[in-house]
Amino acid sequence: MPFSRTLIARASLGVILAAAAVVPAQAQWTVVVLNPAGVENAFAVGVAGPQQVGSVIISSDRASLWSGTPGSWVNLHPAGADGGSAALFAQGGQQVGFVGLDSGFHASLWTGTADSWVDLHPEGVGADSRAYCTFNGQQVGFVSVGSSQHASLWSGTADSWSDLNPLGATASVAHGVYGGQQVGYAIVGDLQRASLWTGTADSWVDLHLANADSSLAYGTHDGQQVGYVAISGRSHASLWSGTACSWLDLTPPGWLSSAAHAVHGGEQVGAVWMLDVAFQRASLWHGTADSWVDLHSLLPVPYDWSVAQGIWRDQGMTYVVGYGMKSDVQRHQALLWIRYCAGDWNRDGQATVPDIFAFLSAWFAGDLRANFNGDCCINVNDIFDFLTAWFADCFW
Repeated sequence: MPFSRTLIARASLGVILAAAAVVPAQAQWTVVVLNPAGVENAFAVGVAGPQQVGSVIISSDRASLWSGTPGSWVNLHPAGADGGSAALFAQGGQQVGFVGLDSGFHASLWTGTADSWVDLHPEGVGADSRAYCTFNGQQVGFVSVGSSQHASLWSGTADSWSDLNPLGATASVAHGVYGGQQVGYAIVGDLQRASLWTGTADSWVDLHLANADSSLAYGTHDGQQVGYVAISGRSHASLWSGTACSWLDLTPPGWLSSAAHAVHGGEQVGAVWMLDVAFQRASLWHGTADSWVDLHSLLPVPYDWSVAQGIWRDQGMTYVVGYGMKSDVQRHQALLWIRYCAGDWNRDGQATVPDIFAFLSAWFAGDLRANFNGDCCINVNDIFDFLTAWFADCFW
């Protein structure tokens, strides 16, 4: 006996009322290999929303930009540059990294094309510089001053360069920037020390843990900083909240070593390994060691190892980038993990009761999107499958 739409509506209403008291759990992941056609080795290291950046090897490294698919690849390598190049982060339509010239590697800025390249290397300094991150028009990295690297801050031009090297530091590098904060490391007293700045050398904050061998902060977002602390020869993925005493060890139970490379929206990504970093596994955390998620296990086999380098959360979607070694061909593959919410029908970032109403409206209207399970047609099975996804999805 066929289901009437009235019966379906009544049954759905009962499900909606029950759903209001239930917390959804678990999200769905998919993995995209970003290597362009014919490219054997590629690396994805930064992500902001639907854009990913990194490099591909075509005779040498080429700064690269993607928009979620291999076919979207854009070669950012500027004409006339003799050395390699790499894009390391993207945000707000800007990409940053470095380009190899005859005089050395220069910190670089792009806005989506090779022709848009801007050389950030200031005059009157050493041969080398790098830009590692950008946010709201600010870029960070390092500039060689004499024989030392100095943590650096720019605002889109070489002339805007500011030296963040703190008093007493023999060298420093800034790796991340967000909301007026910069993070990286400074070498003080012969120790590499995770560091935090707020725009000037004098603002330097030492995040280094007492008695640690070394430490480094790679990224910052919304008051959280991530990186690693080395203790007794073992690297520990680390999370700070602005001070050394706020340090948290993210190394999950059962693993000897780890490192966190990026943070966004309260989640952190990096890698874990046992004795040999050559067999690391891409990883994700939600602020604690126990929250560890093995992203490597989501990859199609066979991969020898993988590492997650960047994360971005937006509108109910999570994008993680990194790279891994595919053992059957011994090639590096640029990887994009995407976590999506099938139950978040209205794409507001969470699976809530309004998503059920929105889906049912589409179903009753015969909207082709309501063919949720992708079979022959829109029928009652799509409602059951959507509700199953709603209950199982979009909570992290």
